[in-house]
Amino acid sequence: MAPGDPPKTDTRYLHFAFEIDPADLDQVQEQLSRMGIPYDGPKAHGGGSGLSIYFNDPDGYQLEATAKFPEKTVYEAEIAKRGAQFGGVGRSYEWKGN
Repeated sequence: MAPGDPPKTDTRYLHFAFEIDPADLDQVQEQLSRMGIPYDGPKAHGGGSGLSIYFNDPDGYQLEATAKFPEKTVYEAEIAKRGAQFGGVGRSYEWKGN
């Protein structure tokens, strides 16, 4: 298979997720912006405690960097601070760059 041809499946939300430290959330966004890589997020997860950033790698694979917050109050404060929208359960994400 050619590197530029990621496998296509019928799986609904096929993507690769990586957990990052909450302290690195800004750094991930800054690095994606600096590299000119479009991204979506951060998005909050309903019923969860994580904020996620979604983007594509050069081969078209959909990637997610997610930061999980151990305390509900800190998580809610981060949502408010960042103006994060909720996604996840019952919603699909549109990866930019597709």
